[in-house]
Amino acid sequence: SSATVGVFKPRDEEPYAELNPKWTKWLHRQLCPCLFGRSCLMPNVGYLSEVGASVVDRHFGLEVVPRTEIVELAAPTFHYSGKYDDGKLPRKVGSFQVFVDAFRSASDVVPCLELLRLKYPSFDLAFHLELERLIVLDYIIRNTDRSEDNCLVHV
Repeated sequence: SSATVGVFKPRDEEPYAELNPKWTKWLHRQLCPCLFGRSCLMPNVGYLSEVGASVVDRHFGLEVVPRTEIVELAAPTFHYSGKYDDGKLPRKVGSFQVFVDAFRSASDVVPCLELLRLKYPSFDLAFHLELERLIVLDYIIRNTDRSEDNCLVHV
């Protein structure tokens, strides 16, 4: 059986990067940068932000970001430009974040808050403290993109 051990995000497949499989994002950015996405985002450096958040999280002991490192990997599922004569796929640089099992997306948890409160009386305090640690991290790293979709909650 295969288990997910982490998530790799190649630098050149990030949103707005040249090899992103969602080419509509790239097209939006080129044609109407002020209407789609955040114009301040620079292509090909998002992976550094993810690693940086992990480093800051570990430094302050907040424990809200899974360990994330810069790695080089190659896989046939990645998007490559051109063919390679030697048959060997080139390695891509990107962020590799350890997969965490006991966490769920906040968008899945928030609708169930009442049920969780009834079932687990200590959930309110634990959730509150985790949220405060996340707010501290976002303040330190100047993250303005937090939403239920990119927030994991320990359950």
